[in-house]
Amino acid sequence: MAADLGIPVAAKPDSQDFCFVPDGDYAAVVARLRPESALPGDIVDLSGRVLGRHEGTIRFTIGQRRGLGISWPQPLYVTGIDAENRRVVVGEKEHLERTELTVHEAVWGAGAPPERALRAACRIRYRHREAPASITPPGAAARSVPAAAPTSAQPPA
Repeated sequence: MAADLGIPVAAKPDSQDFCFVPDGDYAAVVARLRPESALPGDIVDLSGRVLGRHEGTIRFTIGQRRGLGISWPQPLYVTGIDAENRRVVVGEKEHLERTELTVHEAVWGAGAPPERALRAACRIRYRHREAPASITPPGAAARSVPAAAPTSAQPPA
C-alpha cells in the first residue's frame, strides 16, 4: 500500500520507531507539526521547585533518565510532562510506579471490546515485560486497568 501511494520509505523494513522519519530526527518532525513542543521551559521536581531548564518537551519521555542535564544525589527520571506549561517533572525511580492505567481510545486487537471483565497479560510499552492485569469492559472512552503489581514508566494518558 505504501509503495502504491509513492511513500519513500515503502521498502524500509518494519520498525517499532517512527518509520515516516527517514533521517531518524523525529524531534524535527514533531517540532514542525507542533512548534510549541520545541520551546524551552523548566525542569521541576514533584513539588514544583525548578531544578534546571530544557530545550523543548519534545525531547523527553516518561521514564527517561539520561540527558536531563541535572546533577542530583540520586538518579532522577522524567515522571511527567506538562506540555501546555512547558514543564518536565522529574523524581526518583519509585515515583514512576503506578498500580492502575487508564486507556483512552483503545484499539481492540480482536476487533471488539470484551463483554465482561477479564484477566490479561498487558504490556504498557513495546520493550516492557508483560504484567497480569484486570481489564474492565468499555462503557465510556476511558478504561481503567488495575495492575496486579506496580508498573514503572507508564506513558501519559
